[in-house]
Formats: sequence, structure tokens, C-alpha cells
Amino acid sequence: MPAKCISIVMILLLGGSWLAGEGETQLSKGIPVVEFIPGLPQLISGKVLKGSLILGVCLTTIVGAIWKNQKGNDYYDQYLLSTDVEEVIELRAKAEKSYRSRNYFIIGMVSVWILHLLDLKFFKNKKGGVKGEVKNNSLYFGFYYSF
Repeated sequence: MPAKCISIVMILLLGGSWLAGEGETQLSKGIPVVEFIPGLPQLISGKVLKGSLILGVCLTTIVGAIWKNQKGNDYYDQYLLSTDVEEVIELRAKAEKSYRSRNYFIIGMVSVWILHLLDLKFFKNKKGGVKGEVKNNSLYFGFYYSF
């Protein structure tokens, strides 16, 4: 567990020169590292509510996936040591349920990351956006992007 925390902190600090006010750190191909962390580009650009929401959901899904995985591992270890048939069946079901929940958290994490990348692509510069209108008890949304 501490190794996972250290690796997450190292990833966050990888784009670390923006913390010192020197601008965004660039990868060798010229892509800002900060843009890969959901919510940080929005926070940096001043969109505090959107950035906080995206970052909070992303961190929640990461913590949830780690927590459910650990819980599933604990149930599985108990399952391997158990000798009572009913307890074996119950522990195996709990482990599988925990792993299923972990998978949902991972799907949520990937979804947030994809939505974050789409947000950067279409809404970072003023070329894209969403227009909406209400007519005759109907709500219409339109996405636009100018090339």
C-alpha cells in the first residue's frame, strides 16, 4: 500500500515545475504532463468548480478501487484458510462482489479520464462548446467545434 501511495505522489509531482511557477513540464514529445491528470488543467486555467469536481471524482474512484481490491483480497485470504463449507461459500461470494465493485470503480476512473481528455480537446480553447435551448417543454443540447 505505501508503494502505491508513493507512486501516485511521484506521478503528480512528475509535472512538478508548475508547482514552482515555471510553467508546465513537457514530455519529450511536447505534451504537457499536467494535462494527463484529470482536473488539474481546469484548476490551473481558473475553472475551479469543474476542476475540483473532475479531480475529486477521479481521486474517489482511485481510492474506491484500491479499497475494494484490498477488501476482496482479505476475503479471499480468509476463504483460503477456512474449513467450514458454508463460510467458504460466503467468503468466496464476498470476495467476488468486492472484485466486481473494484471493476466498476476502474470503469468509472477510465470514464472520468476519457471525459477529461474530451473536455481538454473540445472546451479548452474557445473553438468548441455546448449550446442548449428550451422550446415547448423540450430541452435541446448541441455540441459544436470549429476547425
